[in-house]
Amino acid sequence: QEGSIRARSLAIEVAAQARVVVGGQEPQALLRSFLLDADYAVRATALDGLAKLRPAGPDLLNAGIKGVGDDAASVRVAAVALLCAIAKDNPAAMMPPRNTIIWNTTATVRVADDCFMQVCGAFFDADMRVRAAACDALGGFAGVKPQYLLQTLTKRLLTDKQLMELDQNATQDVGNMATEGEGDMAVGEKEALLSADAAGVFVVGLEDEFWQVRCAAVRSICLLSLESRLFREKALDVIVDMLSDEIDSVRLAAIAALEALHDKVVLAEHHLSVVLDLLSDVSEALRAAVHDMLGTMPLTSPACLLTTVRALLDNIRRFPPDTTRIFRALSRMGRRL
Repeated sequence: QEGSIRARSLAIEVAAQARVVVGGQEPQALLRSFLLDADYAVRATALDGLAKLRPAGPDLLNAGIKGVGDDAASVRVAAVALLCAIAKDNPAAMMPPRNTIIWNTTATVRVADDCFMQVCGAFFDADMRVRAAACDALGGFAGVKPQYLLQTLTKRLLTDKQLMELDQNATQDVGNMATEGEGDMAVGEKEALLSADAAGVFVVGLEDEFWQVRCAAVRSICLLSLESRLFREKALDVIVDMLSDEIDSVRLAAIAALEALHDKVVLAEHHLSVVLDLLSDVSEALRAAVHDMLGTMPLTSPACLLTTVRALLDNIRRFPPDTTRIFRALSRMGRRL
């Protein structure tokens, strides 16, 4: 407690890794005692140690929530990691609802869902590192309810009625919630609104000025799409839109996401035209990624197949060094017919 900042941080790391008892305090209690330290580096190390000292119980939830409101960005990043650890270690734990308008006062929510909402709040952080950490973290949440996932794709709040329908029909289509504009769903003005914590966070993340945040958002959307069909159906348009990003790294992340989802989604004609436009890009790495993806992606119709083949053959004419990769892609497409 009385050492230098560096010494205290190292002592916390050793205590967390070795799980040692110091002065009669168990490792977790010891780490929690440093959460109020005057130095941000010590607080960040303590939160990081709690995240690694598994299992992380629900009793650490308040520490994580307080951490995401800390003045230091490194502390907020560590708090996001702790919230993720709590969610993973307590998938079935329940708690009273937080920050929601609930008419049924006996209702409970999963601790993991609450952690998900808290991490969503970090999407609006002023520091790029925190936003990127939050974007990356969301992809690691398993079993999140479809209504919470869908809320991340729209800035308009889903209503109580819509959320109940989604909860009861998680294996069915979203129904009459038509999209309006980019990522928005129609919502009746007179219907009761629920939690806004997750509203439009991926819309915000994908519009972030830093490409690192946009890449992280695309990766998490891909991982969450593997978990939920309802979310995947809405997220496909979002992923395809990111193929038009000005930064190659973001477009490569979107291509990788589509390839990862190849056995769960089918590209419509308007999606395919965006993909095929990338074949004329000057970036060899980008074209190579598109070739690999086209070799795995199912197409909706013979017309789409013909359009793709013609685009690939034209690609050979424009970029002769791509010939081997294009023939490989055509071969893989042919084997799926």
